[in-house]
Amino acid sequence: MPYTVEYDQESECILVQVQGYFELSLLQQMVPEIAMCLKKNGCSRVLNDLRSAMLTDYVTDIYKIPESVRKAGVSREIKRALLVTEITPEFRFLETSFINRGNIVRLFTNIDKARKWLSESSADL
Repeated sequence: MPYTVEYDQESECILVQVQGYFELSLLQQMVPEIAMCLKKNGCSRVLNDLRSAMLTDYVTDIYKIPESVRKAGVSREIKRALLVTEITPEFRFLETSFINRGNIVRLFTNIDKARKWLSESSADL
């Protein structure tokens, strides 16, 4: 499977790991599972580990990702860290697309910094 979704009790966070090509069709498969996991665990934070993923290079697809996530049941209020190997223009555009739609999202290349940010209260942003 090109992704895993699991709840981490220690960090009280949903951990999503994606391998391979990250595009709208994969997103549409995994977001309902993420939404269900968030609801089941009463969780409001997600760590998306995209270090083994390649983001689609279609700007229109990247632009559609935030709306697809919302339509699949993941609220804008869910705090999301996007963990990447390198902050490329494509990943920066994805982050900006989320933020411009009122989402709480930030890119990271360091897992410890991502976990620390997720654990902070939203009022500290």
